[in-house]
Amino acid sequence: MINSHAVVLVLLGTLLLSEAFVVPIRRTRVIDDYILSRSAQKDEATAIYDEKIIPQSEKEPKHTYGVVPTRSALQQQVETVLAPAAEFLDNISGGWALSYADLTPNSEKTPVGQIFLATNAAYAIVGLFLSLQGELLLGVLTDICSIASFAYHYTQLQQPHGRSLESTVKLALLVDYFFAVTAILVGLIYLAIDQTLPPVEGIVTSILGIACLLSCWVYEYGTPYIILHGMWHLFSAATGYYIGISHTMS
Repeated sequence: MINSHAVVLVLLGTLLLSEAFVVPIRRTRVIDDYILSRSAQKDEATAIYDEKIIPQSEKEPKHTYGVVPTRSALQQQVETVLAPAAEFLDNISGGWALSYADLTPNSEKTPVGQIFLATNAAYAIVGLFLSLQGELLLGVLTDICSIASFAYHYTQLQQPHGRSLESTVKLALLVDYFFAVTAILVGLIYLAIDQTLPPVEGIVTSILGIACLLSCWVYEYGTPYIILHGMWHLFSAATGYYIGISHTMS
């Protein structure tokens, strides 16, 4: 009989396929969009983010106060369709479900932010490999999770710098939730049908992923969060790989 503690570890590991089961981090709202410090000189104006003062020369972007980022027609249509679901989820959770971490001072333009986005490629690689091994369902879902996770984190990195609306980030997170839950359910069904466990490597990656997840709750800001969350991407992708391979061999 399968050891119950091992099963629990593997089930927890499958939850690491995406952001869907990370407790969203409440972040302090950006004060207005960019508020000029009253005490600063006109040539050394500053912008205040979450009680941190950032020199005007370093802040991004340099657009005028009150100007919102432009959106394509397709993006506006998608947001129109998904907005009711996002608003419902936001309301019933008091804003908790679709809250997200503030990653400043990083953005999608900084090296740290770009490396963070690149960690989503782990899902794409695992999905492609599983598909080539004949596991099309979980493989394709993992590839989609890679795209959804990238889109969410890209807008998350943009938002504090005024290049993406908060509503856009929340909708991207909602899409990520949907595909993540679907992939997770497939993984759980595989475990139940196969009545077996992945190799020990899969259990190890699950434990490491959980450790990174818990650490993200402690260091839920900026670069520390990015590093830990990026590692979580890698370990959770590995866990998905071992579950998929285990299923193909059953």
